[in-house]
Amino acid sequence: LIGWIARVRGTVFVDRSRRGRTPEVNADISARLRAGQAIVLFGEGTSNDGNRVLPFRTALFGAINDTLDQINLDALSVQPLAISYTHVQGIPLGRQFRPLMAWYGDMALTPHLWSFLRWGAFDATIAWGAPVASNRQTDRKARALAMEATIRRLAAGARRERPFAVAG
Repeated sequence: LIGWIARVRGTVFVDRSRRGRTPEVNADISARLRAGQAIVLFGEGTSNDGNRVLPFRTALFGAINDTLDQINLDALSVQPLAISYTHVQGIPLGRQFRPLMAWYGDMALTPHLWSFLRWGAFDATIAWGAPVASNRQTDRKARALAMEATIRRLAAGARRERPFAVAG
């Protein structure tokens, strides 16, 4: 069901074990950007226990330069955001409980989902950073590092219940 919903919503699937397909995936992302679609890119390329932001994989950030090379625009806006589970039933989540909320590693989805739902009401904070103009001169690795640093600050602020104090 989740895979079907993702396909219907236009998800670009990335097989991390097939790095040779990166140009094909970037071409798909670039085509969607040229068509005016917004793209959500999970720079880590995987999920984790919710206590940190993993290093970003830079290859897919190359789709921005591919897009700028094909259209008559000087820059595209890239907007960083961080999603953090912060509370369960109104109680702040500490470091020891975040892994119980997160789906990561080789966890089976269905048992994790049932466990997650048994926790009851939860809060997830979405912290938005300021949009950043990305132009042809911006190296994809530099772009990814800048986004990673901003998202680290946003996620840390959300976990400390100050998601907007660090947005700059």
